[in-house]
Amino acid sequence: MAMNSDELARLRELVATRERPYNLGIASNKNLYEYTDPRNEEATLARWQPVLHRLNIPILGTRDVPSQQVRFSYDGIDWILSRMGTQTYDVPQSVYHRIRAAEAEGVPFAYWLWGEEQFARPTFQPIPEPTIVRSTPKRDPIVIGVILTAPNRGIWCLLGQWLH
Repeated sequence: MAMNSDELARLRELVATRERPYNLGIASNKNLYEYTDPRNEEATLARWQPVLHRLNIPILGTRDVPSQQVRFSYDGIDWILSRMGTQTYDVPQSVYHRIRAAEAEGVPFAYWLWGEEQFARPTFQPIPEPTIVRSTPKRDPIVIGVILTAPNRGIWCLLGQWLH
């Protein structure tokens, strides 16, 4: 059974409509990729690198986000990193303002990491005394924001490190 030209034109229109659903192109933004696409990390980095540079936020690379404490070395210091929770953290004003500026620019930090310095220290054995003063030594912290590029993976951005 042969189709006339009107039926053929209608079928062509249906095929064309499926190629452009809701009158939109198949890929409306050619710089957006699914997280499983290896180009996603490069595209995400290209998108946020100028903003981070302008805000003076160094990029530490693209890495997996730790689910438990891990050792991380930066600037000649070893840090023990872990995910930050919902509690309040005391940070210097410069770090606070850098975080707020990134939020104002829409930087999508998905994970936050907190680290404390880990210098090599000897082990001491105390001699029993009648009064021992116990104090917890303060360790110098670091804050890292992570822009998500895949589940539990992202671009690590140094938001601050300081000395107590």
